[in-house]
Amino acid sequence: MLDQATLARFGTALERRRTELEQDIRAKLAAARDVAGSAAIDQVIEGGDYANADLIAALDIAEVQRDVVELRELNAARERIDAGTYGACADCGTDIPLGR
Repeated sequence: MLDQATLARFGTALERRRTELEQDIRAKLAAARDVAGSAAIDQVIEGGDYANADLIAALDIAEVQRDVVELRELNAARERIDAGTYGACADCGTDIPLGR
């Protein structure tokens, strides 16, 4: 099992990344709602290129979805740290080497 100092370092790194992700998600969602954020899509549509407009919107959504998945994984890792099971295989319970 991992020592407390290592777990604390991992916990700090998880929290830092979690804060970054939450900020990124908020910014991406705000941009999607913002009139200026949709101006690029409006220009593409005015040019008659609906496929590219759909692609731009889909990419924005995909980025937010990817960030939300990572955020859930970070939250699950934080819960494992708090429960004292972080660093152990979820299937067999064996310790996972630190390098991995």
